[in-house]
Amino acid sequence: MVVGARQVGKSTMLKHLAEGQNWTYVTMDENTLIVPSNLI
Repeated sequence: MVVGARQVGKSTMLKHLAEGQNWTYVTMDENTLIVPSNLI
C-alpha cells in the first residue's frame, strides 16, 4: 500500500515499478467504496 499527498506521483511510480513484473495494479479510487479505518 502506498499513501501520501495528492498529485505527487504515487500511481505513476507504482505503474513504472510494475512494468515487466507479474503484478496487478489495483486502485481504491472508487468514491462509493468507504472502508472504516479499523478494517485496514
